[in-house]
Amino acid sequence: PLRRLPIHNQPGWIVRLTNARGAREVLAVVPSLPTAATATCVQAWINAHQAAGDPARLAGALDAALSRGELAEADVRGFGRIALANGLPAVAIRAFQALVTTHPDDLEAMQWLGTLAFYQARFAEARRWLTSYRAAGGDEPEALFQLGELARRDGDAAAARDYFWMTVGRLEGAETTVGQRALLATALSRLDQRERAMSAFEAVLTMDAASDNVRADYAS
Repeated sequence: PLRRLPIHNQPGWIVRLTNARGAREVLAVVPSLPTAATATCVQAWINAHQAAGDPARLAGALDAALSRGELAEADVRGFGRIALANGLPAVAIRAFQALVTTHPDDLEAMQWLGTLAFYQARFAEARRWLTSYRAAGGDEPEALFQLGELARRDGDAAAARDYFWMTVGRLEGAETTVGQRALLATALSRLDQRERAMSAFEAVLTMDAASDNVRADYAS
């Protein structure tokens, strides 16, 4: 049985069973990580949880992995990204907090800690992380836009406009996703650039006619 294999042989079998649509069988046999599990084994076990499609169990698995003491930077970052991709913000926050503890200037960690705080309405914390992110050279448009929104909340119209123009500068004329195009449209709307905002909203609806929230913003 899988649980009786030497620990260095387990990852290969976990991967094979998972690829053969046996993720649930893997987790039934290996419900918890062996103490001596290698990094490769941990990753294979996490991948099996992803394939099994149970978010609650995946969250528990990621928490278990993050509790294993010293972890490689790439592993912690990977766990954070897996948590984000599976709608597990609390686990993502834990992972990126661990990452920024050992790498204080890590842009990805600072951005996600700020962005997740922003969406959870923890605005003081969002401001702290996103300001640090910007000071360290970060310039992702979503973070810039969020800094603009935070400045609006603070009543600092000039700073808000600066951040919204930065957002526009990063997005306008670039290859963008539907979400980025919607962000551009909203930033232009904040700047009272109505014709340009309408053009951007129309582009979003052309790319994805089912964007109901964008359609509502466009109508307003």
